[in-house]
Amino acid sequence: MRKIGFFILSVLFVIVLSSCKKEEPFKKDDPVSVKNSWIHYSVKDGLLDSVVQTVVIDRTNNTWIGTRNGISKFNGKTWKNYTKSNGLASNLVLSIAIDAGDNKWIATTNGLSKFDNEGWTNYSVQNGLSSNFINSVNVDTENNIWACTDSGLCKFNGKIWKTYTTADGLADNHVSVIAFDKAGNKWIGTHGGGISKFDGVNWTTYPRGNSGDWVIDLKIDKTGMVWVTSGGEFMNFDGSNWNVITHTILNGTVHSMAIGNDNTIWVGTFGRIYQIDGTGWSCFTTKNLGLSSPIESIAIDQNGNKWIGTLNGVWEMKQILTANSKIPGKLGFGALLTGK
Repeated sequence: MRKIGFFILSVLFVIVLSSCKKEEPFKKDDPVSVKNSWIHYSVKDGLLDSVVQTVVIDRTNNTWIGTRNGISKFNGKTWKNYTKSNGLASNLVLSIAIDAGDNKWIATTNGLSKFDNEGWTNYSVQNGLSSNFINSVNVDTENNIWACTDSGLCKFNGKIWKTYTTADGLADNHVSVIAFDKAGNKWIGTHGGGISKFDGVNWTTYPRGNSGDWVIDLKIDKTGMVWVTSGGEFMNFDGSNWNVITHTILNGTVHSMAIGNDNTIWVGTFGRIYQIDGTGWSCFTTKNLGLSSPIESIAIDQNGNKWIGTLNGVWEMKQILTANSKIPGKLGFGALLTGK
């Protein structure tokens, strides 16, 4: 199942939840104070579609939002929308990455699009991709483009495409996400095979078993810690051990993550945002934010504002919220994973 499968399940979950439980009113003892801190953007404000799959920030602090009906760009004042009629390969956008030249690379269900802020170039299986269904895209420090498909991992150096599959050492051909550490290692999450690390020559696979092999998101923080969310687990890797993270306040599957400039970890679940700063957790809940939706994407702009993509539009956190109750203590750790 691809990322779109998570989207369908999430929509069904929203429908069930909305029919069973009403939002509670703001109370004095709620986890956070939200007065004048959040702004909600929807279709009526200029957003192309309310179902948001991905959010990224470019070098001039514009916000790029990928939806099921195209892309919206927001400069803080005005909106500009792009669809297939403008040159986009498909309106169903799953991921956006920005390279060193400020080109936008857009993963869609019908190929990969490059937008140089003036014109469009589309790549498909005819150009060297292994599949037109691109789950996500990322750019490494050498400006190579990496496209995660359901038929392998594709690398583009600006001239030619190269595909890596299980025949090369990849854990599974259904690739969901890729991230890069400071040493240049590629960390690859798959749908069914767990996680692969590729140093350019050698492959290491970290299997988990069951839902732990179904990787949704993967991020690497400034210390080199690898953070992973899978179908049923939230975990990290410190270079030696894989640790499953447990906490009494963590509700359900982690759908998205972001790393702040101060190395704070931001985590999105169903209707909740968590901040992990090394000393404890802060939880921002649906009770006072109205985030009755899975948090599909989190991006942090140059001013430290958080942009949160949901199935009900985009939320902007204008400042760090004041937590009335930070949950103290270290993260709880569970089972150990080993590489092979």
